[in-house]
Amino acid sequence: TKFDRTIGGLQLGWLIIIAGRTGNGKTIFAVHLAVPPGKKGMELPLISAEMSAQELAQRMLLTATGVENRNLRRGVITDTDAARLAHAAGVLGSLPIWFLNSDRSWFGIKAKIRAMKLKEPRLELVILDYVGLIKGSNFRERYREIGEISAEAKSVAMELNVTFVLVSQLNRDADDRPPRLSDLSGNLEQDADLVGLLFQPSNFDSSQAQDLVYLNVANNRHGATDAIELRFNEETVSFSDWARERAGVEE
Repeated sequence: TKFDRTIGGLQLGWLIIIAGRTGNGKTIFAVHLAVPPGKKGMELPLISAEMSAQELAQRMLLTATGVENRNLRRGVITDTDAARLAHAAGVLGSLPIWFLNSDRSWFGIKAKIRAMKLKEPRLELVILDYVGLIKGSNFRERYREIGEISAEAKSVAMELNVTFVLVSQLNRDADDRPPRLSDLSGNLEQDADLVGLLFQPSNFDSSQAQDLVYLNVANNRHGATDAIELRFNEETVSFSDWARERAGVEE
């Protein structure tokens, strides 16, 4: 995608923040980042405090096959869809992706990641969904707790030589306008190498296409910032390049 071309690929030692409001596809986008490294044989854990391992795996299947979510839920799928799902399940099942349900303790999560790195030295990408549900030290101010988690996530990325992707929720001010870095909690942008803010302009501008999503690369310490147009297909739970879709170009 254009995101990959803009940042030049995921870099080891980086902390990347992917943030959005509810329903803007931030978890799916983060999952989308996991597949290419997995296909290269890189070990990686997907740690979710919000979804079960089964839910994450199902979303990856939908993304890989283009099968509609509602049809899969109902069990109404064609023979062609069934064959595509079976093939994708075999491919995804062979990828070294670990689905870990989080106990929501930051200290427990850090211990799991370090143990996995010792066991699997090829671990190069960690995805944590999402930071707002994770508990750190018992600070009275939540923003300080989130700040502690993001600062330590950056330290873990550098110490273990991995890319660490933190998924985050934007505050409600971003419901009625394009999001800004100030909509992040806990000063996350201070620790991040790159921040991507996801939003659907149709949420506050009815003239915009319903499936148009912007990923605003609002902070990039190592390169350019850009607003990237993506198409989000709610039925197949997948992202694709907006310009390529409109031109009829296959990914």
